[in-house]
This record gives sequence, structure tokens and C-alpha cells, in this order.
Amino acid sequence: MVKQEVRKFLESRELNADRIDLDREVDKFIANMLSGLAEEQPAMNMIPTYIQVGRRIPVNEPVIVMDAGGTNFRVATLTFGEDYSVQIEDFRRSEMPGTSGPVTRDEFFDHLVEVMRPLLPKSRHIGFCFSYAAKITPERDGQVLNFSKEVELPEVVGQLLGVNIRAALDRAGLSSDVEITVLNDTVAALLGGMSQTQGRDFSSYIGFILGTGTNTAYTERIAAIGKLGRPDDGGRMIINMESGTYPDIQLSIVDEAIDQTTQNPGSYRFEKVISGRYQGMQLWHTLQHAVADGLFSPAFAMGFEFTKEFDSYELDQFLFRPRGDNRLARLCDSDTDRLKLFWILDNLFERAARLATINLAGVMKHMGEGTNPVYPVGISAEGTTFYKAKLLKPKIDHLMVDYVNGQLGLYHEFIRAENSNLIGAAIAALTN
Repeated sequence: MVKQEVRKFLESRELNADRIDLDREVDKFIANMLSGLAEEQPAMNMIPTYIQVGRRIPVNEPVIVMDAGGTNFRVATLTFGEDYSVQIEDFRRSEMPGTSGPVTRDEFFDHLVEVMRPLLPKSRHIGFCFSYAAKITPERDGQVLNFSKEVELPEVVGQLLGVNIRAALDRAGLSSDVEITVLNDTVAALLGGMSQTQGRDFSSYIGFILGTGTNTAYTERIAAIGKLGRPDDGGRMIINMESGTYPDIQLSIVDEAIDQTTQNPGSYRFEKVISGRYQGMQLWHTLQHAVADGLFSPAFAMGFEFTKEFDSYELDQFLFRPRGDNRLARLCDSDTDRLKLFWILDNLFERAARLATINLAGVMKHMGEGTNPVYPVGISAEGTTFYKAKLLKPKIDHLMVDYVNGQLGLYHEFIRAENSNLIGAAIAALTN
């Protein structure tokens, strides 16, 4: 009866996950992919990376790798051994500029160079894994399109990353005679997954990020990238989909409210529904409606009146310890409150899992790969939300088996490649 009561509330706000039609949404997703391959479009722009796969990786040649993520900026040197084993040295980490307030263009690039300074004598090859939208040039530089994950770097938008890093090296009195290859974190994840499964047989690969934000990359036939206007040479190029910007998604009243509170209303709407950065907001706004409808006890309602938005880790704190010392547990006055809160959380993660599955199923169906279970598609998945959110990955696993394998007849294997961002950046810099 408690579950039915919660379901009735969710349906009244059109928040129930089972209203998402998988077949219809997969077809809509593919249509958006095809449109982005044919021409430039405002969202999910299917960015060509000019990075091709299958080239030999030079061994015993160090490369500097940088990783600008949603929380941290990391640098290291990386070398592949004769057996393609990976040696990572000189590892350094700092806070990602712009995560604690606005940072200017020069401050951003000067910070990158300062962190990288001790490594510069080791190599003139630099692989830069950049976890935000950037248009990649044929020279494999990256022009920043926008920032997500609430990072504040407005002066960096529109700038070429490699050009500005060289300018910052000049300002610091350092040699700017370096070769810089810019790639997205999903592209790096794809390359990292490929490198760590050598000797195995996969029909193709996908890079998938579901952490603070979300994105997808895959290998596409160059002939199918109509907006490049290149002849068919039989090759394949990695596409950075910027799937977090997928626009053709049915938003709820909660999604609309969250969108209006973010740095960039109207953009990255898919990301705002499924990624970790926004899960706490999803719950808080949902509970606002639930409390207003009298779904919870008076004690819960009184406590909630004084709460601020939750962080995503607080959702797991409750799910692992529903009677523990955490904010959500303390709101609950009885097991009925706890059960209602659980079913709301279960629906939140079910909805995210269905949308993530639509994303992956759409890519696999478009590629036409993974039709033989002996040669599945390797999905190199990264992100704390994907692996650590208590309810999420089991739901994605179930949907991938039940729907993608069982109904679509497409087969996959999730790959967890350690340090894939750094490894992928190194491969891109050494082979392209």
C-alpha cells in the first residue's frame, strides 16, 4: 500500500520512470545522432575528433598527460612498455579551476602550466583530456564550446586550448615547442578501454561517462560523417557525441525547476536528469512536492522545511543506513517515512537507468554492432555515479540484459579500465 501511495504521487507529477517508452526514445535518440552527423546542430552536436583507432602505440616513449575533470585537474607522465603495460609517474593533482568561483582565462591556463611545469623536461608530447564540450580542429586542438557541471570559466569559452597553453608557457618563460592533442574524457575512456582489452575480440567500442556529468563517444565510419565532406577511405573516426546535451527529452516539473537554477538554463538537459551532480537536486525538488501533498508525516514535513538541497552522496548515505546518522534518515519519523523515501529514490534511479540505457542502446543500434554475443560491444564506462550509486548500476545492468540483449538482440560487456582518462590521452598524443 505504501508503494502504491508513492506511485500515485509520482504519476500525478509525471515523474514515474515506467512512463518512458524505451523503443520510442531509442529511435528519437538515433534520429538526433544522424542529424548531428549530417550537419551542425545546437545540441548533441556529434563532434568529430580527428582521432582514428587501430594505430600502433609507440613503446618506451614518455608523454605528458593532463586531465581536466569535473572536480580535479590531474597531470602525470605515462609510458607504455613492450607488453603495453602502463607506467604512470610524476602524478600531481589540484582543484579544477572554476569549481569554487569564476576564474579568468589567463588564470586558468597559467594554473595548468604551473601544475605541469616539473614534467615539461620529460616530453614535448602532451595529451590533454578535457571533460567539457570542445570543437576539435583538424590539428587536434580544441575550441571550448561551453562548460557544464557548474564550472565557472566564462572567459575560456571560445578559446583554443592548445594555443592558450602555448601562450601561458611563453608567459612563464618556458619552451612552447610542444605538440598538444586535445580530446574529451569519453574519447579517452574509449581508447583506454581498447588498450586494456588487447588480445580480446570486441565488435566495436563505446566510451561512456556517468559521474558528475555524462557523455558518450563511439567509433563512426568516416563516410557517415556527412558534415566533414570527406571521401570514403574505409576508415573510422571517434565521435564525441556530447550526449549530455541531448535535447529531445521529456522533462518533468522537477527537471524544469532544476534547469532554471543552474548556470546554463536550457542546456545540458539530459545531463541534468541522469548525472550525479544533479541527483541531490532531483530528490530535494521531488520531496518539495511530496511534502506539499501530505505524503510524509508531519514530523518529516517540519524537518524538511529547514533543509537545503542534498548532495548526491547523501542519497547513498540513506540507502546504506536508513536509520543512521545522516540528514535523510533524521528526517524520517517512522519506517513508513523511510519506506516512502526509499520508493522515491528507487524511482529516481530507475528513471536515470532507463535514460542511460536509451543512450547506450541508441548508439549500439545505430552502429549495428554487437549482433553476435561472441563479439560484443565493449563499453568502457567511467564515473563515480555509475559505479558507486547503490541503486543505479544494478538497474542499468538489468535493463541492458532485458532490453538491449533480450529485445534488441545486441550484446555488450562493460569494461572498467583503471586510469582510462590518462591512458587514453597518452594514446591519442602518441598515435595521432
